[in-house]
Amino acid sequence: MIHSDSTPAAPVQPLLPPAVPEAFDINLTAQVIERLALHARTLPDIFRVHSPQRDRDDFVVIRPDLVKRVLLDNRHGYGKGAAFSRVKLLLGNSIIASDGDVWHRNRLMIQPAFHKQAVEDHARRLIDLNREVAQRWADQADAGHPIDVTAATSELALHDVLLALFSEDLRRFEDDKGHNPLWMVNEHSERNLRFALEFRQLATPVRELLRWRRQHGVQRDDIVGIIMRSTDRQTGQPMAERQLVDEILMLIVAGHETTASALNFCWYLLSRHPKVQADLHAEVERVIGDRDPTIEDLGRLQYCRQVLEESMRLYPPGWAFSRKALADDSLGGYHVPKGTELLVTPYLTHRHPGWWREPERFDPTRFEPGARAARDRFAFLPFSAGPRRCIGDGLAMLEMQLHLAMVVPRVGFRAPADRASIEVEAEINLRSRQPIVLSAFRRP
Repeated sequence: MIHSDSTPAAPVQPLLPPAVPEAFDINLTAQVIERLALHARTLPDIFRVHSPQRDRDDFVVIRPDLVKRVLLDNRHGYGKGAAFSRVKLLLGNSIIASDGDVWHRNRLMIQPAFHKQAVEDHARRLIDLNREVAQRWADQADAGHPIDVTAATSELALHDVLLALFSEDLRRFEDDKGHNPLWMVNEHSERNLRFALEFRQLATPVRELLRWRRQHGVQRDDIVGIIMRSTDRQTGQPMAERQLVDEILMLIVAGHETTASALNFCWYLLSRHPKVQADLHAEVERVIGDRDPTIEDLGRLQYCRQVLEESMRLYPPGWAFSRKALADDSLGGYHVPKGTELLVTPYLTHRHPGWWREPERFDPTRFEPGARAARDRFAFLPFSAGPRRCIGDGLAMLEMQLHLAMVVPRVGFRAPADRASIEVEAEINLRSRQPIVLSAFRRP
């Protein structure tokens, strides 16, 4: 008889992604983006960061095909990540913060307010507002006053979304001194606990407006009016008042911050690239001339759209978002244990040299139709992707195109010579650390 060593072999441990050589918490704070970008230069396109606060490893996902698996192909295997617990305090059980059947039911009820015709109707309400902004900026340029585009685009974006939501009823929120409580969104620069608590108090005036519309049989074709008329496909019932208030508050915050961030960085980039600014001006002059733009005109402003998309490539408003593995999975040959928190990072994906040539360079030609068709569509995620893609992306793009189309013929910008670059803050949305203030000139 032949005897052999029957000691069982040690079990093979699943292969995990490489880990960064330092521990820190990925909590959507201002400094995190710089550290992640530093490590992304030397690590694979999925890596681990150990969280000392939670004593666990979080995964950072960059490569487009891996992002596609998380957001689309295996979307049922991933739920909302821990970062959304902060959002829930601010936005209740809205579609940004909810999951599963609740999310699906409410998204279907909101969707009609963002169909193509509805979006175009909303955008038409913004022409007068942007005409006023263009005139005000031109007057400031004549007076030799620089323009704080961070403050100005934040104010404009909030006014945009409030008009789209409430149309002519926006004035009903004003007190006898003309103060509108909804403007508090623009008056608080920090998105902290104090802001969240004060913001939730807006539920009261929003609820009062909903009840006034119902009691008086008022029907509008604004976003709120369309959602009020929407019904659950299974029960035939309208959205419950509490849920509707949560969704309205969500749309205020999401609609404001996304557009404000994108326009803020767009004007900065245009000021640093006079040739791009001149080409954009030439396109607007050729397509529109001296009149106000129509919705049909915006569809012909191809370069204008490319400028906005390239701006959001470099500075995506939603720079990252979290997911949680609901079961074991495999990404890029690495094991993803159940319960793992993942951070999908458009900011890093958009600047990866594997998918973008000279990724730090501002070049709107990247989004010409031929170049776009040749690129992995998950390499560009300004509004996320998959079923949970931003519900208002079409409206946001129309708002921003309309704004550029009405300002560019009247005002140009020059960047200050002493400010060659800007620092960013990566909180829930990407922001400039300091206000962007630009020298302006009126166009002849």
